[in-house]
This record gives sequence, structure tokens and C-alpha cells, in this order.
Amino acid sequence: MRFRFCGGEDCADWILAEIFTLSKLSSVKLKLLCQQVIQAILTDNLNFSEAQKLVSDKFESGDLKASIRALQYILTMSAKHSVDGQSLLNELIQLGLPKEHANAFVKVYDENFDKLIDKLRTSIMRLTKMNDIQWNMYDIKATNNLHDMHLPIVTMNLNYDDNLENQSKSISFSMNAEQFAVLFSDLQAARDLIKFYSKS
Repeated sequence: MRFRFCGGEDCADWILAEIFTLSKLSSVKLKLLCQQVIQAILTDNLNFSEAQKLVSDKFESGDLKASIRALQYILTMSAKHSVDGQSLLNELIQLGLPKEHANAFVKVYDENFDKLIDKLRTSIMRLTKMNDIQWNMYDIKATNNLHDMHLPIVTMNLNYDDNLENQSKSISFSMNAEQFAVLFSDLQAARDLIKFYSKS
């Protein structure tokens, strides 16, 4: 099934999972969390400790971060595609969000729609900002029963700002040739999607 807030595409599985998680909150707490996420979008700064206090009885820290990203995605994509409140309400209910929760969500969305559009026009909204990417390629010598092999390994280090926690972080990982080929292909596909949607 296709959804307007997803740009006419199917809804991603991770959004469906977070809809289920958000359903655990009361509709009042969901509305308050939506208001905090809206403010984070508009100001590029989220008071994560306040959000934690709001949902600490229901969510672990990891669940909260994933839910915040889902709310941010739904709000910004809905505004980007000019989805009206009633259509968004229907789509959220179709995805499994209880009607009372969907009403609370859409009320916050409608109240802030014009501000979201203005923000979309002036900036790209991110909860993370990439600062630096460093990479190296190594030739690793491995020995099997028959002969020595030389295996190329790519290592990467990504430095970024996490606006959810207001701090700089880094992620390091290594890939063999096959894994790097998959990553490269996925990044090319993501670039093509960004180009496509930036024209619409």
C-alpha cells in the first residue's frame, strides 16, 4: 500500500515498528512528544533529557531515539509532500496508530504546518550532521591450507554531531571487497533518490 507522506511509496518497515512502539504511549504523551520533536525540527536542537522524562516509564533510551527519528520523518515528509491533516490522519490509522493517538499527532502537525514548510524551504533538517569521513585500504595477508591470499580490507571512520545528545561521536568499521561493493551500490542508489526527489 502506498502512502502520501512517504511520497507515494510503501511505508518502510522501521516506521511500522515505531508506530507500534508509539502506540504504547498515552495519546497525551504522544502529543507532548510530537511538540518536542516539532521544536527540535524548527530550532535544530532537541532537549533529549526532557523527552526522556516524558516517556521514561514506557521507553528505553534506544527506543526513544528511534521513535523521535520516526516522528521527525513523518512530520517532515508529510510537510514536504503537502499532505493535509485528514489524509495524514487516515494514513496513520491505516498503519496501526490508534485513532486517538493519530488525532493528537495530526493536531500538532496542523498547528505547525506553516512553520514546517518555512523550515523545509530554508534548510535541510537533520538530527545528525556528518563532519568528517576518513578511510584507508589495507592488503591483509591470509593463509589457507593451499596458499597465501591477499585480501583487500577497507576501514572507515565517520565523525558526526548527534543533535539528540548534543555531542560529537564517531563510528569505525571495516569491510571486505564484497561488503564495500554493496555499500557503494547502496550509496549510489541513495544519491539517485535524493536527486529524483529534489526535482519534485
